[in-house]
Amino acid sequence: MNFIKIPGKEFEMSIYQCTQLEWQEHTGSTPSHFKGSGNLPVEKVSWNDVQEFIKTINDKNDGYTYRLPTEEEWEFCCRAGNPGDYCFGDDVEQLNDYAWYWKNAESRTHPVGEKKPNAFGLFDMHGNVWEWCDDSWSPSSSSRVLRGGSWYTDASYTRSAFRYVSGPGDAYSIIGFRLVRTSRSSKTLLPSNSSDHMSLNEVKQRMWKSYRTKARREFLKLWNEAMAEEKKSV
Repeated sequence: MNFIKIPGKEFEMSIYQCTQLEWQEHTGSTPSHFKGSGNLPVEKVSWNDVQEFIKTINDKNDGYTYRLPTEEEWEFCCRAGNPGDYCFGDDVEQLNDYAWYWKNAESRTHPVGEKKPNAFGLFDMHGNVWEWCDDSWSPSSSSRVLRGGSWYTDASYTRSAFRYVSGPGDAYSIIGFRLVRTSRSSKTLLPSNSSDHMSLNEVKQRMWKSYRTKARREFLKLWNEAMAEEKKSV
C-alpha cells in the first residue's frame, strides 16, 4: 500500500482504495465479485473482515499502527480543503473526471487511480466502492459508517458530506475500504483534534452531535431551495 502524509494531521492515508492484490497478499483469499486486474478495489469485504485484515498487518510490526479512518478523518481527507459538495467544488459536471459512479462506471468497479486525485493526492475518494469508516452509525448502533459512494450510486451519494450505513457483517460488491496509519513512535494515536482526556465514547458522541448539526443544516438548505422553486412555479 502507498500512503501519503495528510497536511496538519498526525496520520497518513492510503493513496488508493485497498486492491484485490493487496488483500490476497495478506489473507490468501479473493472475495471480490468483480474479477480481473489486481488493481481493482477489493469488495465484498465486511467491516469485521477488514478488522481481521488490519490485525494481520499490525501483527507484522513494521513500525506503524494501521486502522480504518474515523468518519471525521475521512471527510477531512476527501475534501482536501474544499468546502464544496465535492473535493473539486460544487460543479457536478466535473465528477466524471474524479469518480466512477452510475453514470460512467458501466455497472462495475475500475482499477484504482484512473481518475484525477484530490488536492491531497488521494484517488477515488468519490465513487468506485464505498469505504468503511471505523465509527458506529450512532452511539447506540452497531452498524458502521460508509463514505464516498460507489460505481452503483448516483452523484448525490458521492458528495464529501454524504453518510451511508451498513451492518458490520455485511459484504457487498459496492463496499471496500482504505486505511490510515500512524507511526508507533508518535504519541498521537487518536485523531489529532481529540482530547487526551476524552474517552472513546465521548469522542463518538461529540462526532455524532457534529454530524447531526451538519445534516440539519443541509436539510434546511434543500428545504429553502425547494420552497423557492415552488414560489417560482406559482
